[in-house]
Amino acid sequence: MTDTVGYYNRNAARYVADTVEVELSALHRRFLAHVPDGGFILDAGCGAGRGRSAFPRARHPQGA
Repeated sequence: MTDTVGYYNRNAARYVADTVEVELSALHRRFLAHVPDGGFILDAGCGAGRGRSAFPRARHPQGA
């Protein structure tokens, strides 16, 4: 079995430092264009958590 948790513990700070300044707003807009009004986004913990704060928290009523 691999040491997955250990790997992330050893490399998380470096990953954040290397990616925190990457501009993702255009990618976020392209992604959000495919999420329907009232849709949900599942953040499966794949990254440093920046996407979570970038996506709107408010849910829009269907058809609004």
